[in-house]
Amino acid sequence: MSAENIRILNTTKELPSNIEAEQIILGSILVNNEIFDEISTIVNENIFFDPIHQKIFHYLNKLISKGLLASPITLKNYLENDQSLKELGGNEYIAKLTRLSTSAFQAKDYAKVIYDLHLRRKLIELSDNILAEANNKNLEHTAEQLIEGTEKKLFDLAERGKFDRSYMSFEKALGETVDMAMRAFKNDEGIVGVPTGLRDLDERLGGMHKGDLVIIAGRPSMGKTALATNIAFHAAKKIMEK
Repeated sequence: MSAENIRILNTTKELPSNIEAEQIILGSILVNNEIFDEISTIVNENIFFDPIHQKIFHYLNKLISKGLLASPITLKNYLENDQSLKELGGNEYIAKLTRLSTSAFQAKDYAKVIYDLHLRRKLIELSDNILAEANNKNLEHTAEQLIEGTEKKLFDLAERGKFDRSYMSFEKALGETVDMAMRAFKNDEGIVGVPTGLRDLDERLGGMHKGDLVIIAGRPSMGKTALATNIAFHAAKKIMEK
């Protein structure tokens, strides 16, 4: 099968999405604008699959960012002439969204669902691009360059897929900061995470932490494996000493 055939096959498949989840998120924000603060840490307009949902979220963001009420009535001024919304029922569709509203806690879970689906669509897009570039006979890029570029794009997707970027109260943030400082003080290396054995690196990173994706990049035969082995050995030794 040629690369062209593969690309055609992929584009004819239905991309992963959940229109109902998108509707619930938008409806929840319309009913309770305070939900937007939590939702906006996970999604933006580009995360939505349906183009009209992208527009609705864009104007919700615009209204709320100005400190204005975002409701079906205020939203009407921006979308009353939108042809794609008219095809869905116009103002009646906006009213339908409000009937699908849910709690802030559940809305955040739905936001994670549509963000995950967005990442899946990006992975499909990335795989299609890899197939196209790998089958490019012009040899504009070497295979090694393609691999390096793919690794970077995958790393970017992995970073964007984390959901720990949420707001917290000042009291909680202060408590966590004091706790980290105390653990660093009690640690011989003066850091919170697992030490790498390289003082300068530990000072910059604060050690290695749970959930971290650490990538050692470099040209072939530059000592990446030896460095990773030494770090792993030192980390394991420190953990065994505890």
